Amino acid sequence: VKDYAMAIQDRGQGSQYNQLSGRDMTAFFRDGEIYNVLVEGNAESLYYLVEEDSTIIGLNKTESPYLSMDIENEKIKRLKLWPATTAVTTPLPQLLPGQDRLERFVWLDYLRPISPSDIFRSNIKKSEDAEEQPQRRFEREDITL
Repeated sequence: VKDYAMAIQDRGQGSQYNQLSGRDMTAFFRDGEIYNVLVEGNAESLYYLVEEDSTIIGLNKTESPYLSMDIENEKIKRLKLWPATTAVTTPLPQLLPGQDRLERFVWLDYLRPISPSDIFRSNIKKSEDAEEQPQRRFEREDITL
């Protein structure tokens, strides 16, 4: 995906979503399974850190110009961020409202493709899910300021 990409994973735990965004995102597949994701430009991730016993450690927010993620058995095997990275892990009780979502996050589950043939289906956004259009300062349609 070019120019603005976002990937969201529903964790199945209420309204908890792992999120990844950036300017350009490329996913690599082998035998129908994703094995690598490359984000080039403004990579941001929000990822729930979970212990092996399913205890949630907290929500990790990472920002970096570039991100590469190796995936094995639907789990992150290796995460590489470069050249400069900032990361903060916040325990869930200390999260402020809105800190659990990346900017421009929208969960439209009914539009999500389930099978390969779904990419060819016609989708219509529900009116309540439509993004707000900026208010025009002038009435002419050919000018938006």
